[in-house]
Amino acid sequence: LEQNDENDEVNPGYKWILITSMFAAFLSGWAAYYVTISSKSHKRLHNDAFNNVEPLHVIRPILTENEMLSINERVTYSETQIWTSTDQGVKFRHFMQVSDNGNFNLPDFFYDGILIGISDGNHHNIEYTNIRELSFTDLRKDLETLIPEPTYVMPRSSQYNETKWIDYGFAVYFSYDSLKKQNMVSRSPGKPFQMAIDAMLTVARNYRQVYITIWYPNKFGVDSVDSDNKYLHTVIVQEIIPTRTGLNGLKSSVVVWLSAINNIEPTKPETVIRKSNGRFSDMMTDIIKRQNESTGSQN
Repeated sequence: LEQNDENDEVNPGYKWILITSMFAAFLSGWAAYYVTISSKSHKRLHNDAFNNVEPLHVIRPILTENEMLSINERVTYSETQIWTSTDQGVKFRHFMQVSDNGNFNLPDFFYDGILIGISDGNHHNIEYTNIRELSFTDLRKDLETLIPEPTYVMPRSSQYNETKWIDYGFAVYFSYDSLKKQNMVSRSPGKPFQMAIDAMLTVARNYRQVYITIWYPNKFGVDSVDSDNKYLHTVIVQEIIPTRTGLNGLKSSVVVWLSAINNIEPTKPETVIRKSNGRFSDMMTDIIKRQNESTGSQN
């Protein structure tokens, strides 16, 4: 019997079914390989790459709220001492209350510029600060060659008397006149020293410090040249400025006053009666008149 040649040919529909089945088998095999083998390799490569990255606390400072609060308290209420170019030791701090002798102004240069303090080491025992950059080894040299150019670079120490914590470093002074000559006075309203602050923040970051401390004058009224206190309406503000984001817990702002010069506390000057421009008799007459009025009102 002769077989029909048409029966020897495969139906075209079966060809597509065969091709589709083979392609599906290939996809299934590839998927199985990816799930069982490739994903493990990918995970291993990902972990290896992650492990080669430095820990986050090495890249940037990671401080808890309690750590920031502790640093804030030590720095805010510490007594700072600087040694001027004439080897005069000037101490100043924030006073919680006014003493019987009152508060005392700082030396004149405090009112004519900005003083910026920076630590020279890891005095708060911070792991981030403990990892020092080898390319930055001479802090004083970096400060003296800073732009803008400082007026003075002075040794500085701060001590928190409650715990005897001590911080050493430098106080960098920029006078307003010097910054003006260098064209380094900021045009930002109310922030004439911002360029000097930004320069010091850069240095502090290079040395892995988490903050700088600044002292600057704040005038809240018109001072009189005829007054015994020419800074009657000007105070010196101490402010802690973090060097990086996420450290807002370090911020603080308080007013500071003179506490000692060469370890000698200031004393209240004696009251002196002085003649005033030939009007002494008129002044005394006015005083007596007011005393009489006061006595009459009491009676």
